[in-house]
This record gives sequence, structure tokens and C-alpha cells, in this order.
Amino acid sequence: MNTVRAQLAAGQQAIAPCREARTGYDEARALWRHPETEDAAALAEAAGHFRDLTELGSELLESLTETIDVMAGLRDKLAELPGKIAPIRERVQASLAAARTELAWAGGSAAQGRYALEARLHAAEDRLRELDAGRVEVTPGRKFTDLYRDVEVQVAEVRDALARASS
Repeated sequence: MNTVRAQLAAGQQAIAPCREARTGYDEARALWRHPETEDAAALAEAAGHFRDLTELGSELLESLTETIDVMAGLRDKLAELPGKIAPIRERVQASLAAARTELAWAGGSAAQGRYALEARLHAAEDRLRELDAGRVEVTPGRKFTDLYRDVEVQVAEVRDALARASS
């Protein structure tokens, strides 16, 4: 459960029973404070609701404590992410600029396959924009930084193909 979406989903699952318990609490409280009738049965029913909520409360509290821990860890990971991404992103940007320059300078020597190389560079740029905007899915077993490194490799492959074409 390393992905942000999975951790947020787990948090939502922990919150739903709390909302249900809150509804039950409000109903029990209303019975206790304003019984429909002044009889012992209404008060006994309210006391039964409170007993049930008390038993449920420890489970909910444990679940919420775990959720808070997960969310705190998630917050820390998200706060660290820009620092991890920045150096990779800078390398990719520099490599993209160099690849564009090399492609322009190659001129006729890269004529065969030139458009395919340009298309590969455009695809890498598009992917970088998607990454920067956070519009990507991270597959299990991979990290967000891995996706930036994939773009770095794509650009390097284009540059290698340019180097081969010009030699």
C-alpha cells in the first residue's frame, strides 16, 4: 500500500464507520436528553445505544489512530517528493534541450529517421508534462521518481540514435 491513492482510500474506509457511529450517537443522545415518553424503556434503549457505541468506540479509535499514522507518513512522503524529483527533472530538461539542439544541428545526416526521433522527443516532453501535473498512475513496485527516470532514458535513447546517425 505505497501509492498515495491506496493510502487515501484506506483512510476513507476508516472514516466511513465513524460517520455511522456519529449518527448512532446523535440518535442515542436525542433519546437520552429528550425521550419521547418519560418511561424507563426509552431511557433503557438510549443506554443500550450508548453501550453499543462504547464497545464500537475502541475499534474506531484504533482504526482512526492507524489512519492518522498513515496520513502523517503520507504527508511526509509527499513533502519529500519535490526534493527527490528536482534533480532528475533538471537532468531531463537539460537532456531535452541538448537533444533538440543536436537534432537541429544533425540536419541532413539524421534525415533518415529524423521525424521518428522528433516524435520520440515530443512523446518524452508530453510525458514530462503529465508527470509535472501529477496526471499519471504509478504501478505497484515502482516509485514516482522511476517515472521521471523513464523519461530520462527515453531522451537518452534519442540522443544515442542521433549520435549513431551523425557518425
